[in-house]
Amino acid sequence: MVEFTCKAGEFETAGFRVCGCVTHQRKFLKRVFHSIYNYNMKILSLFSGCGGLDLGFERAGYEIVAANEFDRTILPTYSANHRDTELIAGDIRSIASAKFPDSIDGIIGGPPCQSWSEAGALRGIDDDRGRLF
Repeated sequence: MVEFTCKAGEFETAGFRVCGCVTHQRKFLKRVFHSIYNYNMKILSLFSGCGGLDLGFERAGYEIVAANEFDRTILPTYSANHRDTELIAGDIRSIASAKFPDSIDGIIGGPPCQSWSEAGALRGIDDDRGRLF
C-alpha cells in the first residue's frame, strides 16, 4: 500500500491510496508508468500555447522534450510552467527542422483553428493558418 500524507486528501485507486494533490498524483503516475514500461516517452509539442495540453501529457508520464509557440505574449507563461522543456519560439514555417529534436516518440499539438471557425470567416485552407496541420 502506497500512502501519502498531505492536506489535499486521499483517494484509493487500483489498490493504492493516493494523495489528491497534483504533485503526488504526478509522482504516482510516473511510478506506475515506469513500472510498466520503464521509460518516459519523449514528446515534441507544437502550437503549444501556455502548455495546458503539455501539462496533461506530463501528468500522464510523458516527457515534453521541446515545444514550439509563435505568440510571444504566451512564451513567459509557458517557460514558467515548463522549466525543463526547450522552448523553440517563432513561426513553425520558418524554423529549420534541425532545431527540433530528432529522438522523439511522438508529436502533440493544437494547430490554429481560426481558419475553420466563424470567427475566421470559415476561410479554411484559403487562410495561411488553415494549412498548419
